[in-house]
Amino acid sequence: MTTTDCTAYGVCDGTITMWVEGASAADSFMFLLDVNPLPVEYDTLIVYDTIITLDSVCPGDYTFTLDTLWGSCPNYTGGCCNCIGSTACGGGAGGGASGTVGSPAPSLSAEIEEQYPYCFGEAGHLYLVIDGQAGPFYYSPTGANLWSGPHSSGYVFVQDIYCNDEIYSTFSFDVMDATGQIVQAIPSPYNNNGVGYAMSYCVDPPFLEPISNIEVCSGEQVSFELNHTFVDPNVYFVSGGTTVIDNDIQSSNANVGLSNTIFSTPYQGGPTTNTYTFTASQVSSTEVTTVNILPSFGYSGLNCGYYPETFTITVHPNPTLNAGQDVLSCEGDQITLSAVTTETPIWDNGVSDGVPFVQPVGTQTYSVDVSDVNGCTNTDQVDVIVNPLPTIDAGTNQTVCDGDQVTLSGSGGTIYVWDNGVSDNTVFTPPIGTTTYEVTGTDANGCLNTDQVDIVVNVLPAIEAGLDQTICDGDQITLSGSGGTSYAWDNGISDNIAFTPAIGITTYEVTGTDANGCSNTDQVDIVVNALPTIDAGVDQTICEGDQVTLSGSGGTGYAWNNGISDNIAFTPAIGTTTYEVMGTDANGCSNTDQVDVTVNVLPTISAGIDQTVCDGDQVILSGTGGTSYAWDNGISDDVAFTPTIGTTTYEVTGTDTNGCSNTDQVDVVVNTLPIIDAGADTLICFGDSLLLNAFSNSSVTWTGGLVNLDYFVPSNTQTELVSTATSTQGCQNTDTVLVTQSTSINTTLSIMNLSDITASSGYTNYEWQYCESSVTLQNGTLNTYTATQDGNYKVIIRNSDNCFDTSMCFLIDYLELSENSIENQINLAPNPTTGKVQLISSLELESVVVYDMFGRVVLKLEDELNKIDLTEFENGTYFVEIETIGGNSVQRRLVKRN
Repeated sequence: MTTTDCTAYGVCDGTITMWVEGASAADSFMFLLDVNPLPVEYDTLIVYDTIITLDSVCPGDYTFTLDTLWGSCPNYTGGCCNCIGSTACGGGAGGGASGTVGSPAPSLSAEIEEQYPYCFGEAGHLYLVIDGQAGPFYYSPTGANLWSGPHSSGYVFVQDIYCNDEIYSTFSFDVMDATGQIVQAIPSPYNNNGVGYAMSYCVDPPFLEPISNIEVCSGEQVSFELNHTFVDPNVYFVSGGTTVIDNDIQSSNANVGLSNTIFSTPYQGGPTTNTYTFTASQVSSTEVTTVNILPSFGYSGLNCGYYPETFTITVHPNPTLNAGQDVLSCEGDQITLSAVTTETPIWDNGVSDGVPFVQPVGTQTYSVDVSDVNGCTNTDQVDVIVNPLPTIDAGTNQTVCDGDQVTLSGSGGTIYVWDNGVSDNTVFTPPIGTTTYEVTGTDANGCLNTDQVDIVVNVLPAIEAGLDQTICDGDQITLSGSGGTSYAWDNGISDNIAFTPAIGITTYEVTGTDANGCSNTDQVDIVVNALPTIDAGVDQTICEGDQVTLSGSGGTGYAWNNGISDNIAFTPAIGTTTYEVMGTDANGCSNTDQVDVTVNVLPTISAGIDQTVCDGDQVILSGTGGTSYAWDNGISDDVAFTPTIGTTTYEVTGTDTNGCSNTDQVDVVVNTLPIIDAGADTLICFGDSLLLNAFSNSSVTWTGGLVNLDYFVPSNTQTELVSTATSTQGCQNTDTVLVTQSTSINTTLSIMNLSDITASSGYTNYEWQYCESSVTLQNGTLNTYTATQDGNYKVIIRNSDNCFDTSMCFLIDYLELSENSIENQINLAPNPTTGKVQLISSLELESVVVYDMFGRVVLKLEDELNKIDLTEFENGTYFVEIETIGGNSVQRRLVKRN
């Protein structure tokens, strides 16, 4: 490193020009200076030639440091101003070159500094280094007075210098400061000892012959030649250095696989040819790279590079290709290899892309190639491993019966899958019929094979043990199974062999086996009921003809021998007979018992001869032939009785000493008595006669020789008359009637007080009337009647027997009586009548009552009081009592006749 003009002139500021020898424009350094008054600090980034301006720096000595930041380490050459140099490079204070800024020089000094060019065509620099005073400065070629200025810096650029320019020590400059002081500047003493000489080692770089464009595929080996020629073969060198030819690349895209420096080789003199080889690379798309190759000719790291050559390298991507994953397959499987590519894949070993094929057992590697329009290719491989199929065994065929469980187990593999829902080595119940079960066995390689086994499931036989049976104690029974070919019974019995079961309910199970060896069971219940205790009854002794009723007990139904029925009377034969009954209980079980019946012969009984009598006659019946007799119809032997009308058969039951009875009959004919009805006892009024007229179906005679339709006039108060009827059978019947005669009635009238008519007293009823009209007079019910008008009066007198008599008419003609008397306002018409009578009245009627001649009420009108109908009544005299509203009463006599 060289430092120049390290002195500021008489002021507290100035400049320091830093020239770092051997550095290039790409190198940078850090200049660090602490100045007074502190804490002013200069911390400046500089390049290889930099002027540093110091402001407000007081006079004195200062230490600076120059640290390398990046770039090559410069060679150090000592400088002025007590600068201390070091060849050490690297960061940190004091780690670089250092120097001291001193006090201002008292006088002006100047010298020439040359920076020579290295490469042909490059410019070097000529500087005036002025020191000792502050500017401004002026310079001129010595003696020419062609001043250039003013220049404020003590490091003044004068001109560029090029290769072949010669600078000699006579070539100098005059330098003048502001005071007019002039000094002469000559080349620096280290240039040919201050004499100067022509420029040396200016390098003319080689020419690179044109390179053709290159198109390759990714991954290919690429080579191209670099042919160098020199314009000037006389190249100047500085001794002691190493001369090389470098070829640096500047490219638009370095992904094609190029290096920045493709080669560097020592120069041997003359033209050179170098071949550079690299592997083209790219990622996924076509890479087009513009390549600039800059050849350089260098000496000891100082390179001159000119005349670049440009060409393009196009790297086409190889077509994409993926053969796929390795295939693990099994014998017989179809394999399809399909490459993933945009081109047409070509497989080896006769395989077509996407077309299934079958590979034999073993491992085979298949390669696939593709090529695109650029001729770029790609290759990939896939291994196909075909494992042999396992030998799977489903087992032997089986024949079982319905309901049996079967376990199917495959062998020859590691995993087994059965169809029909079956699991390996797991019991299941197959359906009836023949079912083929297929097992798919998988081995450790995942290869599958199958095998089949037939399971024949026979239907279970429909075994029938027979119907349940109920039997009785002691009965034998035979149980026979059906539906199979052989049968086995429990409880120690044999098929179709009779046995006697115990009392109670026993379930017998039969296991029947058919021709297929399949078995099924059925059960039958055998109910054995205890026998009933049957009783035929006690022995009996009876008589011939007697019925006997034999009744068994201890059961619910009974069957007797000898043709008889239980509880049904029958007549056994004479002699002793043993009867056996079989009694059956509710369970149908039977037992027997016996009874003896002894039948004695009947006696010969006689009831006597038949008889005919009249009603009311007594008869005596007497039996013979036995020791005692009993008659029916409530009669006793040899005892008189009165039989009933009609023919009655009387039966006598005669019993002998054995207690046996027989019967005989006798007919007793009882003729009815003739009908005779003399009539009811009769009360007649005094003087009346009685017509005899007894009712009869035979001839009738009366007491005293009278006959029917004769009149009888009593002579006594009471007379008993007897009527006798005689039938054609000679039977007679009588009836008696009592005739009572009422006392006579005195109807004599007498007059008292001109208007009072008096009849005999002491009778039950009096009825006063007008003689002409027979109209009953109002208030005429006593034995005395007081007439209110002239007229002819009579009275009807009734005694307690209701017998009446009418008095003679009694005329009263001396009283003035009203024409409007009630008697004149009520009349009956017609009177006499044959039945129907109209009651004519201008008065409102209250009631109408009709009496017979005995004073008995025979008719009482409630509706239509003006109409009286006696059509259904006997002829005779009737009395009509009429009562008006207001309490008046009138009596009229009414005669009915034909």
